[in-house]
Amino acid sequence: MGKWGDRVKLMNRIFRIISFMRFYLVDSWSNKRSIKMKKLVFLMLILILTGLMCAVSYAAWTSEDIGTTDKGTTVESGSNITITAGGADVWDVTDGFRFVYQKVSGDFEIIAKLVSLQNTNSWAKAGVMVRGSNTPVSWFAWSFVTVGNGTTFQWRLVDKERCWPDGAGLAGAAPYFVKTVRKGSIFSGYRSLDGVKWENNNSVAQPNNVEIKNIKDPILVGLAHTSHAAGTLGKSEFTNVTLTIAGTSAVSTKGKIALTWGVLKSY
Repeated sequence: MGKWGDRVKLMNRIFRIISFMRFYLVDSWSNKRSIKMKKLVFLMLILILTGLMCAVSYAAWTSEDIGTTDKGTTVESGSNITITAGGADVWDVTDGFRFVYQKVSGDFEIIAKLVSLQNTNSWAKAGVMVRGSNTPVSWFAWSFVTVGNGTTFQWRLVDKERCWPDGAGLAGAAPYFVKTVRKGSIFSGYRSLDGVKWENNNSVAQPNNVEIKNIKDPILVGLAHTSHAAGTLGKSEFTNVTLTIAGTSAVSTKGKIALTWGVLKSY
């Protein structure tokens, strides 16, 4: 499991330390004054260790510009994540955009609500993406929202090849929830108005899932935005960002980006 397994092991050790400290600092002491002092120390330790767990989970997020694009930014404020991005497009055989991502192995789902998307072009796009690498020609799959051409699920099956499908997607614009799911070699895209009731993020004529072969874990999973206007920066605002990874049971949060380990739902 790589970094994920290491994090889970660390959290388990921390919980064991807390249990150990509780027994020796509280339960095994009979002097009332000592008990009061040790309880205070115990509570301080909990706060310190909780902060450590959150910091470990959060540290692996990376934000960078991919391909040919003006320098962008990523800022957290309150419950929102604002990305400023340039780039000509995520399309054809090479991409230009900004990516905020986590390295992930195995099955997962990532969800985010796109609150707003600046109108730099009717094809400006923002959503949740999975990608083989941070090279501009990498294979990818992502569920996204555009300014004026609806929402859709799109992919590049192999590095340096053209993207699919072509044309406008389903009717809709920000605010919208979007989701990308991996199960084995199958990637699927969904959308939702409320984050509860989900539907395929493609029309009946286009599939909402695709098989990508020869995947080499870990892969990159996160938020993506392209202004679709070379030389022009645009803003996108996300909230309710969650990444769920199958196979473990620990939960940790830091700031507005939450990492949740657990069993994936069926879609």
